[in-house]
Amino acid sequence: MKRILLVGVVGLLLTVIAGASTLVVTQLYTGGSWVKKTKKTKGTFEIVDRNDVRVLLVHDDFSTPKGPDLKFVLSPLSAKEVKSKTALDGGLILGELQRRKGAQEYTIPKSADLDSYKSLLVHCEKYTKLWSAAPLVKVATSQAMQTNVAPPKE
Repeated sequence: MKRILLVGVVGLLLTVIAGASTLVVTQLYTGGSWVKKTKKTKGTFEIVDRNDVRVLLVHDDFSTPKGPDLKFVLSPLSAKEVKSKTALDGGLILGELQRRKGAQEYTIPKSADLDSYKSLLVHCEKYTKLWSAAPLVKVATSQAMQTNVAPPKE
């Protein structure tokens, strides 16, 4: 029977299965406050490096109003300057929202230059409507939280 070890890390829940290798998580960016464009969005998120895979982690306090074709987009424009018509200009679509409320995660391609993005958007691609935007706040290397999680001993 496999045992599971659960460790809370600044809003992040890590699961390690016995026998797995060590999991290393480093926080790269945190999210600033959401700026309402056409709809109000709430909640926190962060971008982490988890064993060399970059992931957008949306925390369980996330919520946004219902809409069709809602997607998370990394944008090179700031949260204040981005508009519905410019939401996809130079942006990287991370995927369709898995749910309107609650925790979810999205893998960010290795080829993406995270330093070129300034905000995370909730965008309705079908009707070109920008719900909300939140600034990306880079975590200083000296402040980056790194967590090593070893599998439990039998």
